[in-house]
Amino acid sequence: MNNTEKLNSALERVLGVQPGQLDDNADKRSVPNWDSFAGLMLIAELEKEFGVQFSIAEVDMMQTLGGIKKCLTAHGIDFV
Repeated sequence: MNNTEKLNSALERVLGVQPGQLDDNADKRSVPNWDSFAGLMLIAELEKEFGVQFSIAEVDMMQTLGGIKKCLTAHGIDFV
């Protein structure tokens, strides 16, 4: 499974969205299930899935799918 598939899988498990439903601008306003609790669950799931640990500053940046990818990329996770 590549990193994009891992990310899509985490989004599907936590937010209940299908792969391809979201673009990099997707955020809490555009995804009905993305509330504050789901956001915390998503962060925990991403840390587990990718073996990383996010700082508070990074968590604050993770308000969109693009922001999530940017934080993961900063940890050496590439998306092709």
